[in-house]
Amino acid sequence: MENLKESQIVTVKSSTWIVASMIIETWAKCVKRKVEHYYELHREKYELAS
Repeated sequence: MENLKESQIVTVKSSTWIVASMIIETWAKCVKRKVEHYYELHREKYELAS
């Protein structure tokens, strides 16, 4: 990174954060789907308990 200008370094860092946030968003959606799926499978048990 020694040959990069400061603006290029900022762009690289920004791009890294964008990619990281996209990965986190995808992971969160996956977790949400799995939780919803688990709840659907066990809905009767939860409804009987309440």
